[in-house]
Amino acid sequence: MYAKPPRALLLAILLTSTILNFPHFTHSYQLFYARFGAKIVREGGVLRRRYVFAGIIIPTILLAAIAAAIGFKASIGIAVLGSLLVFLTGWHYVKQGYGLLIVDSVLKRSFFQSWEKRLLLANCYAIWFSFLCIYNHGFGSNEVLSKLIFVIHVPEVLVWVSLLCSALLFIATLTVFGRRIVRGEPVPVLGALSYFTVLYLWLFLLLDPWLLLIVPAFHSLQYLVVVWRFKLSELAARSGSQMRAFSGFLLVGFLVGIAVFIIVPVFLDSFVDYGETALGSGLIDHSQKMTAAAMPIAEK
Repeated sequence: MYAKPPRALLLAILLTSTILNFPHFTHSYQLFYARFGAKIVREGGVLRRRYVFAGIIIPTILLAAIAAAIGFKASIGIAVLGSLLVFLTGWHYVKQGYGLLIVDSVLKRSFFQSWEKRLLLANCYAIWFSFLCIYNHGFGSNEVLSKLIFVIHVPEVLVWVSLLCSALLFIATLTVFGRRIVRGEPVPVLGALSYFTVLYLWLFLLLDPWLLLIVPAFHSLQYLVVVWRFKLSELAARSGSQMRAFSGFLLVGFLVGIAVFIIVPVFLDSFVDYGETALGSGLIDHSQKMTAAAMPIAEK
């Protein structure tokens, strides 16, 4: 069991989530589903199939699985979904570090070779796998932030093998950057900083689940920088007021984020019985919990 953080920290996390994390989620849908009808026309080919699969089929399956697990009060189903959430979140985080490194390298015209990209990506996967092994072996709990998950008891030998692979890939990754420095080639410093920070600071040093609540803030900051730059570039190619359109984009992201992650969960929790005895309290949105915990601080 982990000690709960101070209420002041919960308040800070709530404010950060409202300002950064919630818009970051909403912006993804604003970009992904903009002119969605044109993206899934029959002439779209491979891109059309990807949009239909990722934008329609997968969300439908996930929503159906969540509704079924809640409706049938299936704690095993909730645990499977919780484990999927943890796995995909970390996978997404390390991939973003890699993505930002590649974006920065393109902006600086300092391109990585194909084998270097594969090595950098393999390092991401190895680090995340090592983190999962460490968590399941020595730090594991069947709950993460009150969310039920499955903990697979990993043998110690697998932990050490994963760490050895990660160490070797780390050395190889440093070699990639070292070769560039020796040859006098430009190094994408900001991208490299993002890459190594995501992998080694966020995922290894923040093993306490409550501290992991802070990680999404840094992830969202990185994401927002890229999204805002992309949106401004897109608006610059159109006629009309660029800043007015961009302000509307930000406002929609902020308001929809609050509605989806605070207002709707509170409403559902007030009027829908989901079987808290069987499924635990983790289904309640943590923004609601943090709000309740932090209110005395705010009132002072």
